[in-house]
Amino acid sequence: MKYRVKYGVFALLAVGLFAFSSCQEEPLTGTVLAEPESMTELDLWIDTVYRQSYNIRVQYKWDEADTDHGHDIVPPKLELVQPFLKVVKKVWGEPYVEVSSIGDEFLRQYSFRELKLIGSGSWQNTSVTLGLAEGGYKITLYTVNDFDLEAGVPRNALQQFFQTMHHEFGHILNQRKKYDEQFKNISGGYVASWTSFADTTALQRGFVSAYSMSGDGEDFVEILAHYVCRTAEEWEELLAPLPPYTAERLLMYEESRRMIDEKLQVVRSYMQDSYGVDIDQLRDAILRNIDEVANGDLE
Repeated sequence: MKYRVKYGVFALLAVGLFAFSSCQEEPLTGTVLAEPESMTELDLWIDTVYRQSYNIRVQYKWDEADTDHGHDIVPPKLELVQPFLKVVKKVWGEPYVEVSSIGDEFLRQYSFRELKLIGSGSWQNTSVTLGLAEGGYKITLYTVNDFDLEAGVPRNALQQFFQTMHHEFGHILNQRKKYDEQFKNISGGYVASWTSFADTTALQRGFVSAYSMSGDGEDFVEILAHYVCRTAEEWEELLAPLPPYTAERLLMYEESRRMIDEKLQVVRSYMQDSYGVDIDQLRDAILRNIDEVANGDLE
């Protein structure tokens, strides 16, 4: 399933939103990717930084056979590819390497195997797909041409953009090792019609976003991604009650917060017990690197 942003409701990277899709639950293989035969200087850099380090192949060149002809898309601008990939590495990959006891091997074992870059969003009528994960093996990132890091990208846009990458990677980790099935019973309330709910309404029902309501798998990774891409203060702001502050509404928010805290604890224990990753240390690394990128440091 694709998660689209409706044009006119959200801007693209002006507000940093980055849509995503849920992943099929398929096991990843441990295949080591072969070295490409013919490479440019950019290809050589990508091969060293991504394939050799993380066992990830990057596809940025236009491939007519590998595009969705039902959508209007364009290839990424060549000059933006390397800066973009530097930030993907810094804000998504390096924090896991830093906090894991096995370093680079963590991503070599557990990451997706192909990263595809598209210059524009994938438009269809009035909605746009900004990100897509396929079968736990491949992630496609859209709007690369709007992500001009040399000109600067606001911190909040970086937070929202990479929240999606951490969401999708959460799916891949879940495919490797299952989380406690009791997670889905903490709040319940999952619905196919999640698009008809506002995030504020979802919060009152024990969810960090409306998309969390689409199923327990999305709920799990939404909590993970929202948590690690926000400061402690921003997390509290996300969950804060909204007016009017009637006694009834405050009790509703209190129960919602209890459910979210309980689900967060499941996420915390899962990441620590299954992968040896402390999500608070992970959050510190992600936010530090986001701040550095926002200040112009892409390395």
